[in-house]
Amino acid sequence: MKVELNDMTMIMQFESKEEERFIKSFITFKDESAAFGRGGYDIRRVKNVCMGKEITDKKTKESYFVCFAGFCKEILIECKKEGIHVSSFDDRRAHFGFQKEDHDYASYFDPKFKYTLHQQRALESMVNTNTGICKLPTSAGKSSIMTAFCRMSKLPTLILNDRSTLVMQLYESCRSAGLNAGYNTGKGYKDGDIVVSTIQSVKKIPDFTKFKCLIIDEVHIASSKSFQEFLKTVSFPLKYGFSASPSNGKLYDFAKIRQFFGSIIIDVKADELIENEVMSKPHIHLIEVNCDETVDYPSAYDIGIVHNERRNRKIIDIANNYDGGVAILVSHLDQGKILEDNIKGAVFIKGETSLDERIKIIKDFEKNKIRVLIGSNILNQGISINNIRHLIMASGGKAQTQTVQKIGRALRLTPEKKDADFFDFIDSGNRFLIKHSKQRITLYKKEGFEIEDIQ
Repeated sequence: MKVELNDMTMIMQFESKEEERFIKSFITFKDESAAFGRGGYDIRRVKNVCMGKEITDKKTKESYFVCFAGFCKEILIECKKEGIHVSSFDDRRAHFGFQKEDHDYASYFDPKFKYTLHQQRALESMVNTNTGICKLPTSAGKSSIMTAFCRMSKLPTLILNDRSTLVMQLYESCRSAGLNAGYNTGKGYKDGDIVVSTIQSVKKIPDFTKFKCLIIDEVHIASSKSFQEFLKTVSFPLKYGFSASPSNGKLYDFAKIRQFFGSIIIDVKADELIENEVMSKPHIHLIEVNCDETVDYPSAYDIGIVHNERRNRKIIDIANNYDGGVAILVSHLDQGKILEDNIKGAVFIKGETSLDERIKIIKDFEKNKIRVLIGSNILNQGISINNIRHLIMASGGKAQTQTVQKIGRALRLTPEKKDADFFDFIDSGNRFLIKHSKQRITLYKKEGFEIEDIQ
């Protein structure tokens, strides 16, 4: 097999039918997105998607097989395992001087932080490859790693997310690190060597060719249609993704991300950060509540989660036990409104809350001017809030990515906060909800978090 690799694609010329069958099979995934419905799982709606295509040179009539460059490392590793010989490898990717230099990685991080080894390892991993995913727990200091890389590489860099609040936080982090930073959101565009942008506003950027590096914060969202359309039409020599949980458990979705960003290049575990006092130690409390049986999941969620008076009363009682630092995460606006109306001093941030108002509310919560902060999905990922000492997961659900993100909201360490309480529910009596509860509990154990008690 002959291989040519550039910044965008991997081009393969097969020398046997066996090679062709193996490669096509290796990057073929099951798309189950249309298979789930109110009636359950319909296997007839599962599609096999090959994430590559054949092309023919019109002049030479030679055939080639092309996929995006992120799959290259995985394909080469599997070829070696299967005894498939790569007869030629033509590397046409861009390479930069900083990738060949020796670096004092510690010097790129704030010396007042007593433990930055995980950040140094992440930075070194980025330097040693052109594409990669950094799997880092919330509180690992992703923004510090991003700004360190920008300072080291000195390359024009585009940083993407899908939330305006996150964009402005990252923009401020870049400015604090001494970088010439700009931002791009629905509210406006400010140019810079580093531009932090929402995916929704990215087309407003006048010239993508100036950027040599792309970073996506919360890269698990990059399987969405808006990110995929963007990634298929632009080319960057360097591409990196950051997330506490890059895969949402769906192999096809994760493959859509990996085809651009490659494999996970560093995986930092929460227990390392807890042991070295980077992350608060979570005390997970499980509260058992009774839920009525239903015939389908939408009804289960509405009756058992959103409008379950017994469950919401327990949430209200927990919130009222504390003087401040309480955050409640919901997925449905009705539940957020119910809790806001019944918890004294609570403020509810939702999608319709303006960017300026969100920032003010979060700052007031940090200063203990707001006792209880209720957040819809807008708070699930990335938002940096240090004052959360008691996190109540009111939203239920099973999604691995969202659950890990939610845990992380409470684990930011401060001098005043070494531990954090995390409350979740065992939703008994309903076959859909109890299954999801068990899946979340399994995930807590997998992440190395102890279950403190069951009430």
